[in-house]
This record gives sequence, structure tokens and C-alpha cells, in this order.
Amino acid sequence: MKKLIFITVFLLLAVCLLVACKPSGCDHVWSYNFDNAKHQLVCRACGEEKEKEDHTLDEDGACSVCEITPGVFYSVSEDGKYAEVTGYNGSATKVKLAKKYNGLPVRIIAARAFEGNQTITSVEISRSVTKIGEAAFEGCTNLASVLIPNSVTYIDYGAFTACDSLVSVVIP
Repeated sequence: MKKLIFITVFLLLAVCLLVACKPSGCDHVWSYNFDNAKHQLVCRACGEEKEKEDHTLDEDGACSVCEITPGVFYSVSEDGKYAEVTGYNGSATKVKLAKKYNGLPVRIIAARAFEGNQTITSVEISRSVTKIGEAAFEGCTNLASVLIPNSVTYIDYGAFTACDSLVSVVIP
């Protein structure tokens, strides 16, 4: 009986030690969380957060650190599994869409997201995007070039209607 109690206590202690003694460090998996003013690195594994920093804009208006274009609006899907581009009110002429928004892949450019924008001249769509919504870029009269990755499997009706300056569409 003493032997059984000893083994039981030993096993309980071993389990407690394994649960309580976590490794001293985390193999951090960093991703950017951002808004239109700041970005922040957050570890997806442990949740550690770095200090928020202002975007550092390059000559094209994209952040040279987190590589997003401020002014692009993103929202999380109803099921919380992906994000989508829903609008743009920035001043950059070259727009580069994020691969992830707050840790979620950006999958969709929503219907009419850029409709009527007169500022943008080029758009680089991230490799995470699979769908371009109806009339997403309709009436973007200064849009001259679009880079569409091979991840895009659906381009809805009228996505580029009345893009009078469009001279280059690259689809791999």
C-alpha cells in the first residue's frame, strides 16, 4: 500500500512539475497588428506585445516597417477566421494591401472598396487575397496598374469598370 501511495504521489508531483515549469522563453511567432496611425508586433504564440510605433511612410505612402498602406480599412469576417478590405481614404498613390490584419489572413477585397478613388495609380494585392468583390475598383480613373496574385480565384462583375487609365494588369 505504501508503495502504491508513493508511486501515486510521485506521478502527481511529476505532472505538477511538467505543468508548472514552462520553458523560460517562447519561440516567438511575430505578426503586426496595426491601424492607420500605428503598428505593433504581437507574438501569436504567447501574446507578448511590443510597444506601438508610428508608421514610417516611404515615398509611395506605404509603411516601410509593417509594409501596409495607411488609409486602407480592414474588417474581420463574421466567423472571425479572416479579414477583408472594406475601403480606402488615404493619400498614397501606390497601395499595397496587407497579408494579415491583426493576425488574420486578408482574404477578400469587398464590393466597392475602392470605388471612385481618384488618388491611387497602382495596387499590389497580397498573396492571401482570394476574391475581388463586385465593382471593387470601379471608377478609379487614375489606376494604371494592378498586380493580382495567383491566389485570387474569383474576380466579381465590374471589378475594374471605368478604370480609364488601366494599362497593366499582371495575373501570374
